[in-house]
Amino acid sequence: MLQSEFHIRRLGGCIMKILIVDDEDIIREGIVKSILWRENGFDLATPCRNGEEAVQVIGSEHPDIILADINMPFMNGIELASWIQEHHPEMKVLFLTGYDDFQYARQAIELKAAGYVLKYEKHEVLLGELKRISEEIKKERREKKLQEKGKSQLATQLMTDLIIGTAKINSRSEVLETLGFDQGDHTLILALVSIILHTGLEYDQPNINGLHLFSYINVIGEVCRPFADHVLCNSYDNQIYVLFVRKGTETENADEAVHHAMEESVEKLAQFLNVDGRVGISSVYHDIFKTDAAYNSTYKVLQSISGTDCRRILHVRETESGLASNHAVIREAAHYIKDNYAVAGLSLNDLAEHIHLSPSHLCRIIKKYRNTNFMSWLTMVRIEKAEELMRTTDRKIYEICELVGYNNPQYFSVVFKKYTGLSPQEYKQKLE
Repeated sequence: MLQSEFHIRRLGGCIMKILIVDDEDIIREGIVKSILWRENGFDLATPCRNGEEAVQVIGSEHPDIILADINMPFMNGIELASWIQEHHPEMKVLFLTGYDDFQYARQAIELKAAGYVLKYEKHEVLLGELKRISEEIKKERREKKLQEKGKSQLATQLMTDLIIGTAKINSRSEVLETLGFDQGDHTLILALVSIILHTGLEYDQPNINGLHLFSYINVIGEVCRPFADHVLCNSYDNQIYVLFVRKGTETENADEAVHHAMEESVEKLAQFLNVDGRVGISSVYHDIFKTDAAYNSTYKVLQSISGTDCRRILHVRETESGLASNHAVIREAAHYIKDNYAVAGLSLNDLAEHIHLSPSHLCRIIKKYRNTNFMSWLTMVRIEKAEELMRTTDRKIYEICELVGYNNPQYFSVVFKKYTGLSPQEYKQKLE
């Protein structure tokens, strides 16, 4: 690498490629020789004599800035700029002409040209304009990168919200736009991947870091993208999700395509990253707002795969129907708590295992739909049952304590008073 280029790169610069287009040899060659291009952060594409030649070079060498004469044969500078605006709007055109004519300047403005330099200006003026345009390009690229990053973060957050049913966007068109999908009808399939190390540990174990997870997502995403019109791939709750989106409502072969994509993904994970993957695949659905139901049923299927079966791919349609929605999750949770509140030590993990959801995902659903957490919900049920037993039976307080899931009468008294404002003894006395 040349020392000057190293200096530019070391300072965090970016070498811009310039294409010079002028039919006058002396002008074209003079510009080439008059500026120390590399030292000033530029590289030169193959110089051209007219717009037609420039079109060919643009296609093969991809310059950043086109320095073009206006008055040229075959295709003049104005025509070239118009073509560039249509086919390569990211490229900047700086007009170079010997005609100090407002008509040309006006046309340049209409074509959104980056500038206008007269041929008889000193080369320092030309260099100054090129540097100014170069900074504009760098700024635009930085802003575009930030916008893309912001859009990606918004899409990721929205997918998380759709999975747990907390999406604040009610407009389907706005959801599709945020996710980067085309408007119109869609066919959707959600796949979940659980990464398995060859040690048997799942990727949420401490020895699996974020860089590894990023690699897994990249491999799966690259494999899956050709299999649908849109593919979203990211992680949620210790699983990698892949949302396959096809335009229209045609479902023929949709399942098979996703299955092939996930088969290949699992193979690539093993080949390149030395890990295995279990996969659950949802049924086909068409409403983006039903992603929570797709996630719940697919997660249940994924959890049903044997711990020794490290490369299994299982479809929801191949199993019994899973939980249809987050509302169904809450109903099932309520039944479970009602039937098991008397079990001392009952935990969120017990409920999650029963429903076949992860504890963290279940916790979010309970928070969303009950506006509380599992332990508060369980405690409320226990205290209500204790009140009922005090009203309808003559049992001792220590007996009631055990019947509603508490082993320690003192702790039961503290909790009871916190929820009712009275101690168990005071509550019983009030009933007499």
